[in-house]
Amino acid sequence: MSVIVEIPNNISQDQAFEPNPKEKLEETIISSINNNNLFLLPRTDQQFEYVFYVSSFEPRLSSKRGGSLITIYGDGFNDDDCLSNKVTFERYNCKVINCSENWIICETESAHTVYEITNNGNNPRIK
Repeated sequence: MSVIVEIPNNISQDQAFEPNPKEKLEETIISSINNNNLFLLPRTDQQFEYVFYVSSFEPRLSSKRGGSLITIYGDGFNDDDCLSNKVTFERYNCKVINCSENWIICETESAHTVYEITNNGNNPRIK
C-alpha cells in the first residue's frame, strides 16, 4: 500500500501539515487528498505490516553459461502471480519458474561479459 499526499498549489507545505488547535484531530486520520478535498476517516487500531525478506539461496555457485536453477528462500513472495516476482544477480536476470510465499525457483541467464583488450595501436615490433 502506498500513500500519496498532494498539496494544493495555493497552500504551503507548512500550512498543509500544521494542526489547527481548535480542531480535534486525535479522533481522525488522513485518508487521502484528492482534487483539493481532504477526506478524514475514523481512527482505527488496525495496523498493517508487509514482511518481505530473503534468508538464503542455493546453490551458491553456478555456471556463467546460464541455465542453473536457483532456489531463493525467505518470506513475503507473491505466490498469486509468480511472474510478478523479479530476481536479478547483479545485472543478470534470473527467470522465475515457480514460487510460493516462502521460496522462488528461477533459471539464470548467460552472464556474457565483453572484455576489451588493447595496446592503443602500438606495435612494439615497428619503430
